[in-house]
Amino acid sequence: WFWEVISPLVGLIGANELAAQVSIVNFIMLVFMPLASLGMAGATVVGMAIGEGSRTKAANSVVAVLATTVGLGGCVALLLGFGASVIAALYTPDTDVQSLATPVIRLFGLATLWKSLFVSIGAIFRGTGRTKFSSAVTSAAYWAISFPLFLFFGFVLNWGFFWMWVGICVGSLAVLPIYAHALYYMDFQVLIDERIKKEGKKAA
Repeated sequence: WFWEVISPLVGLIGANELAAQVSIVNFIMLVFMPLASLGMAGATVVGMAIGEGSRTKAANSVVAVLATTVGLGGCVALLLGFGASVIAALYTPDTDVQSLATPVIRLFGLATLWKSLFVSIGAIFRGTGRTKFSSAVTSAAYWAISFPLFLFFGFVLNWGFFWMWVGICVGSLAVLPIYAHALYYMDFQVLIDERIKKEGKKAA
């Protein structure tokens, strides 16, 4: 519900800002689909490896997902960074809206470098069965960090549309160390043992 909540709030600033917001969110949802799909695929592969009882396969799957995420995220970042003005022009001929959208698209291109990892690592934890942890970190990123910063920059400091998006992008970066720490110390054998124990209970 995050995007559904913030977009009407952007409209309180002005019609041009709302038009830029709608265009940017529409494009972001389109361009982020491959990254989200990669995360879902990673969750499936890692979950299957744990189900098979293979620590090595699970660890290698995590490395493969992260490496692919970095590569794909980098490509998207370059696309948004160098093509921001073209993308904005494709959505609207209004130069005022374009001038608002272009720097934000470039900003999100930079943020894609960490947001892609944020999405993929969250999916990996869901694949291992750590759904509560993943949900808690994701909720903290959006509602405990991004949303308050979005409101603070936009309505308290009145720094404008660009800085509202800075607040939006900061949340996933702030919680990424939590994800990275938990992933680094993930014990696949414990996850496998838990899976075996659950399957044993179901069989009984």
